[in-house]
Formats: sequence, C-alpha cells, structure tokens
Amino acid sequence: MKEIIIFGMGASAIHCPFDHEVWTVNNGFGGVGKHRCDKVFVTDKFFDRKYLQVDLMKKAQKEKGFELILSSPPDEDYLKRELDWKLYPLDEIIERFPLTDYYGNTICYMIAYALWQGRNARHEAISTEAVSRIWFYGIDHLRADTYLYEKGATEHWMGIAAALGVPVINTDGSAVGKTFSGQMYGHWDGVDLKTKAQQIYDRLRR
Repeated sequence: MKEIIIFGMGASAIHCPFDHEVWTVNNGFGGVGKHRCDKVFVTDKFFDRKYLQVDLMKKAQKEKGFELILSSPPDEDYLKRELDWKLYPLDEIIERFPLTDYYGNTICYMIAYALWQGRNARHEAISTEAVSRIWFYGIDHLRADTYLYEKGATEHWMGIAAALGVPVINTDGSAVGKTFSGQMYGHWDGVDLKTKAQQIYDRLRR
C-alpha cells in the first residue's frame, strides 16, 4: 500500500515535503514547482482553456507524466486531442459508496478515488495501489466561500476515510477538520488541543 499527498493551493501548501505520490486539482500542477505530480483531477465544467491553462497543462503533463482524470469529457475536439486524459470512474465510485452523494468539491472526488483504488468491495487491499494514508497540504478552506460551501463536504469524506481506517492528516494552518475556535465543544479550558494534535501528527510522521 502507499501514502498520498492531496495538494491544494492554500497557504499551507508551502509545508508540503513531496515525499509521497502527489495528487492535485485543476491548475495545482503549477504549484508543485520542480517536484513530482502524479495525478491531476478536474471536476469543474471542462474545459475553459484560459482558466485551466490548457497549454501549460499540456507542457507540464509531458514533463511530469501525470495522469489527468476528468469528471466529464472535454466539449471541444481539439482538447480531446491535445491532452492525454481518462474519465473519472463515477459509476464504480457510486457503487462502492452508495449511501452518500455529498461531493461538494474536487477534493471529495479525490478522497473517494483514493478509498476505491486498489481495494475490493470489502475495502481489502488487493494491489499496491491501495492508499493507506492521505496527507493534506494546501487544503485550507480559509476563504469565506470555501469555508461556507466546501469545508463540510471535505470533512464528510475525511470521516468516511477515517471510518475505513485511512487517516487524513492535515496541516496546522488549515481550517478543515477543526472547530471555529480550535477547541472541543464543551471543553473551553484546560485542553491543549494544539499540543495533542501535534503529538498525534508527529507520531504518524514516524
């Protein structure tokens, strides 16, 4: 099994060590710099040439060899020809996780893919492609829109991953998986959650 990094463009991306397979979203391939980029997911309406920097993506894909995974085929024939892409296995993912359709952003699709890949219906690893741990870097949801509209969906899939024994480890600077105050509800004094979280984080890094 393997660990993966889901790489976003939030401020905490600067802490990414790029020490595992790297998956990113949309133009995130431009944020990895000289580092590896293994998968790029696009689930927005495909494909605005200007917004998604198709020419740069084509060049980066040739240099880094990343797999481009789309939620729907490109509308224009020239895009189908210019990029090497494959379709997101939505039917298989829905069959694997039939009790939820809470896909509030691309990160949700990426977590679902990570939980599906290399595993059977009983969530048993059947290949080395199975993911055992997910690291978040740059998945911060600190902007008002992503905090309101996307944070809950990302946390929903983090919970599914945790229930299946696949921990999602986040950065200290992200809002995801944390209360607004950073404290456990009902425990306002005497609980140093930051220290406890850092201890857990350090233990998982070993």
